[in-house]
Amino acid sequence: MERYEWGSGAHEAHLLWGERVIQELTQTDTGSFLTQLFICLERVECIAFFPRPVMRNARDWRSPMQPEFSTISAITLAIAVLGAVLGVINTWKSIDRDKVKLRVVPKHAIPVGMPDDRDRLCIDVTNLSTFPVTISEVGILFKGTEEKGALIQPIIYDGGPFPRRLDARSSFTVYFSPEATLKEAFRVTRCAYARTDCGVQATGTSGALKQMVRDARKAHRP
Repeated sequence: MERYEWGSGAHEAHLLWGERVIQELTQTDTGSFLTQLFICLERVECIAFFPRPVMRNARDWRSPMQPEFSTISAITLAIAVLGAVLGVINTWKSIDRDKVKLRVVPKHAIPVGMPDDRDRLCIDVTNLSTFPVTISEVGILFKGTEEKGALIQPIIYDGGPFPRRLDARSSFTVYFSPEATLKEAFRVTRCAYARTDCGVQATGTSGALKQMVRDARKAHRP
């Protein structure tokens, strides 16, 4: 444990130590972060709250040794806290960077200039991860059951393959047939979903999907 005495050169030592704290906390990996944090907090406690005054004359022996909290100590403490916060942020970013993140948005598609101009449901899937993923399954989920309405052969107008490999920040859209919304099961649709090859599933809903479900219920009322 490092200790600095008040007196000549003490302020400069505090500042140099504060800079080193930031480097230690921002450059450490996730495994040793907590260890480094406790060590730094222990140093801050010793330096900021329990300084050892320098005896300059004989009268100091008769005076009570009262701890000081100077401006330099406050700055040192602030720098240490800032370094700890930066370390936490870096750790969180490292963990978040490895997660698969998808955005699934069901939409109401209105074909224009096509032989079959009936409205239909489509699902837009966007890869928000920092790495490529492969989408192997897209469909809808129903209320009150674990069964899925998966699209075995989705309609994809861009001519791309399915399953679809998506680069980071890229997307594609799959379309249902017009008859899909006429089936009885569609009336209990809860949300849309997309699933990756590694088993990560993301869901999403929208006002357009809810409106199409309401229209399907009205159409099947006796």
